[in-house]
Amino acid sequence: MKAVVDTNVVFAYLYDKDPFHNKAVKIIEKYKRLILPSIVVFELIYLFYKYNIELNIIKYILYSDEIELVENTKEDIYYALDKNPRSYDDFNDYIILNTAKRLKVDLITFDEELKELFYD
Repeated sequence: MKAVVDTNVVFAYLYDKDPFHNKAVKIIEKYKRLILPSIVVFELIYLFYKYNIELNIIKYILYSDEIELVENTKEDIYYALDKNPRSYDDFNDYIILNTAKRLKVDLITFDEELKELFYD
């Protein structure tokens, strides 16, 4: 089973001090392959700097056989713009959402609003 994974889940999985760490571990272990949109990698790098986490973890993620990195497309950007995002975070969420829809796979996120949009 494949799924696009949102930044909040990946970060919670990697950062054991995150309050959702155990939940993220249980969720991620259900999937054989995780798809990371490139925007998720950029957001992770930002969070790693913010929380003073070693950036080499990103290399480990990218080299993992269970992780598939996908580029975000012009279609993803148009989708996000058409949704009239209220913030930079919303814009990124819409890109992640459309990536999952475009690839026709599940979306793993802790963001309830994003889940609702995915299942609409």
